[in-house]
Amino acid sequence: MESQTNWATNNIFHTYVKLKRDVDPKTFEKKLQPFIDRRAGVDLKAMGISRQLFIQPVQDIYLHSDLDGEIAPNGNITYLYILGSIASFVLLIACINFMNLSTARSSKEQRRWAYAK
Repeated sequence: MESQTNWATNNIFHTYVKLKRDVDPKTFEKKLQPFIDRRAGVDLKAMGISRQLFIQPVQDIYLHSDLDGEIAPNGNITYLYILGSIASFVLLIACINFMNLSTARSSKEQRRWAYAK
């Protein structure tokens, strides 16, 4: 039970912090290392390990993070660009096809009206 309350050995949690609008993220991040040194510095030195805390925006975690021990597998921004390009290409082909079919139907209607006169 000691390992779950010890700052040095308890590392199974991801912590999310919502900063106020007027707080500078870099200034906040600079305060993290002294915080962990106060709470777990002695235990970390005794274990012969070091720990560094950092922040990253939540919106960057899924596509732009490649840290060990992530909660879920990360996505790949390259795949997103590839699939978006394919979708755009298919949409372009559909638009061209629609214009061709509309033109063909229009000319067919014009011929029918011309023969009706």
